[in-house]
Amino acid sequence: TEPQQNAVDNRPGLEPMFRGERIHNYVMTAVRNSSLNDIVRIAGPGEARTDFTMNNGTGWIDITTRPQWDLHVDKYTEEFGTGYSVFH
Repeated sequence: TEPQQNAVDNRPGLEPMFRGERIHNYVMTAVRNSSLNDIVRIAGPGEARTDFTMNNGTGWIDITTRPQWDLHVDKYTEEFGTGYSVFH
């Protein structure tokens, strides 16, 4: 977004965070508007949980970076089962 680009112009270190936020929003919107919406529960804004959990209880999906993945696995596997990643 334009405000994000303005912030990055002043603080380049923010770029990965903003890129991830844009990817995250795009994927969440795409899933909401597809047949996948019938098979996953989508986390709400600011909700501290995986991005998607399978309605049948077989696992979870999270949009994250490779460096953050192990932290997500440690945090969510016990409660939600096997995790699947979407790296950005």
